[in-house]
Amino acid sequence: MLLSLSTCWNSHRCLEGHELVLQAKQVGFDHIEISHVTKPSLMPGLVKSINAGAIQISSLHAPCPPTEDLALDAPDRYELTHDDPTNRQQALKLAQQSIEIAPSLRCPIVILHLGSVAMDPITPRLEAMAAAGQAYSRPYIEQKLKLVTERAQRASIYLDRARSALDQLIPLAQAAGVKLAVENRAQFEALPTAEELASLLKAYDT
Repeated sequence: MLLSLSTCWNSHRCLEGHELVLQAKQVGFDHIEISHVTKPSLMPGLVKSINAGAIQISSLHAPCPPTEDLALDAPDRYELTHDDPTNRQQALKLAQQSIEIAPSLRCPIVILHLGSVAMDPITPRLEAMAAAGQAYSRPYIEQKLKLVTERAQRASIYLDRARSALDQLIPLAQAAGVKLAVENRAQFEALPTAEELASLLKAYDT
């Protein structure tokens, strides 16, 4: 089994890319995932370490390297499913850039956030109720069913947008010789749920 350390762990503490690699090696890792919070200033030293064989890259988390407005750990500022077409286009552009940079990092996999269903957030309310010991209470169950139903009613258009983005990104990834991975998120309003993921995997059995 391959174990890989995300640069999310230490990139904020490093001034040079080789420091990032050294710290990963010191705690026993030969592979790292390049996180979406990896500062552009670290990339030259990181590339030098990769080319020297000091570290291997298991994956790259898009968008990487981040633009200035994403530097403070905001990977969902732009979403492939956003209601604003300009926002969606920027998310697509950043994903494309991540795919394009992957071969130069000898990276086989680019990880994507697909987006989310635009609605009043579900997860914080349910988490708060669960933390208060109400996870099996009638109010919790009623609230969960209400929110799950609302998400299901809204999800179709956002799944269509996600598929549209994948239709554009998959050929680019194939041409670059990399695979795309979809992150399963912690928030229920995020895409995809387990059922949605199964549907996407069936549609894109490549």
